[in-house]
Amino acid sequence: MTSSPEAFLLQLGTRIANARHARSLTQAQLAEEIGVDQRSLQRIEAGRTAPSLQRLREIASALNVELSRLLEGNVSSRDEVKRSGAREPRGARDDVATLLRIWERLPEQRRSVALKILRLLTAENLG
Repeated sequence: MTSSPEAFLLQLGTRIANARHARSLTQAQLAEEIGVDQRSLQRIEAGRTAPSLQRLREIASALNVELSRLLEGNVSSRDEVKRSGAREPRGARDDVATLLRIWERLPEQRRSVALKILRLLTAENLG
């Protein structure tokens, strides 16, 4: 578990840089793709700047990785789990990561329907 916000930002920046390197992109190329200057991306990768959630989504999309992978550093693809021969771990944290991956794939119209369903289910359980 990350011990401080500073440590989290440093780890996040490292994961972003590693994903960028895996795609053989320079900072300048990724920065252009997400619409920021290179210096801004450099500060994010160095852990000196906390990116907004929207910026993180743009980075994840540009790098073709799940947002949860950037945030947690966990395996996010069922294919990667299958290739490794590992079993998918279970637990609340994994459930949240799974829900986030599903949510990110939903079109906007379906998100509102999904929210209504979740609210109904929650209301049922509270009553």
